[in-house]
Amino acid sequence: MLFLYITALTLGFGMLNKYTIGMYLAAILLGYFIVYTKNIKFNWRRLPGPLLLFILVIIPNLVWQWAYGFPIFGYLKLVGTQAFSFDVLDYVFQLFFFHGAGVAVWTAGFLFLLMNKNGSKFNLVWPITLVILVILLAFLKGKLYYGLGMFPILFAAGGCCWEMILSSKKQPKFIFVATIYLFGLLCLPLVIPILPISICRQYIKKMVSYTAFSRPLVWEDGTSGTIPQFFADMSGWEILSGDINKVSGKEQNRKPIAVLTNSYAIAGALKYYSKLLAPQVISANNSFMLESPNNLPSGTILYLSRDAKEMVAKMARHVSLYKQLKLENSHLRGVNIYILSDVNEVFRKKYTQDRRQFFNSEELINPNKTSTLLSNLVGFKNR
Repeated sequence: MLFLYITALTLGFGMLNKYTIGMYLAAILLGYFIVYTKNIKFNWRRLPGPLLLFILVIIPNLVWQWAYGFPIFGYLKLVGTQAFSFDVLDYVFQLFFFHGAGVAVWTAGFLFLLMNKNGSKFNLVWPITLVILVILLAFLKGKLYYGLGMFPILFAAGGCCWEMILSSKKQPKFIFVATIYLFGLLCLPLVIPILPISICRQYIKKMVSYTAFSRPLVWEDGTSGTIPQFFADMSGWEILSGDINKVSGKEQNRKPIAVLTNSYAIAGALKYYSKLLAPQVISANNSFMLESPNNLPSGTILYLSRDAKEMVAKMARHVSLYKQLKLENSHLRGVNIYILSDVNEVFRKKYTQDRRQFFNSEELINPNKTSTLLSNLVGFKNR
């Protein structure tokens, strides 16, 4: 019984951090019902207490989601349609080669759990759950690493499987281990930034020329770079922050009062790296939308976007392009730094639409709305 309460508490806090936990739970339950279709054994009387604890943990987030029209569904739709290029064959390819040589271990564990007739019938739940989870992620166009939480079980089973195989055939185990480590060391610069970017580029270029394997250079939007995307996502932020500091210092007569970007990643980087307390960093994208004001402030605004100048020219009385980032090794390549003075209604309307895109609610975001609803829920509303 204690185990159920601990599980409920863990799932609750997990849901507050990442909704993918709910997908894991659904996949495991579905896998359990598939395995035990004819004889489901469960004491349903034990569920109300743990279920109530689970609900109590996640209810603040559920209230917030309800208050704003469950924006999680709008966000999933947005990611699936705009931000992620999806190909089924490529998805399966990534699944098998995500762990490099480790695929020899987890696939052995998968088959071991699936085909071992001497073990517990419950072992079948894990490989079936993995299949269900991969199908769900593919259907929702989710990123493959969302499902990495399933692999530790398969790696553990794979270790047992290989131990049995190598012991029965009396082959040197160090050859198997050395092969995996050798492959891992060769691939290490592709997955961990242990080399300077310039050397990393050359190393990857050589790897591609020798193996004709260029998949690590394909980014999630379908384009290709000279380094893997997760490296590109890590670079260029300090350079961008330095440029913002410079342009803010130069604009003496038109001192920027805000920096506006349609990327929450850029907004986060500016807040982290920028040495200036002003201008205010604003983004109507993702989690930063909650901090964005209902209306844009009047005055000079630095606008960071990939929008063409012809489009931005229609958004303010005076528009100048300060710089276009040309960082070859960064995902920031192509981002423009615009200086806007006296933004017009076109720009303000676009800003309002950007704030609404994550929300189904027709009302603008009110920071006090959720707290008021929670107060009403527990009976502490001010009269």
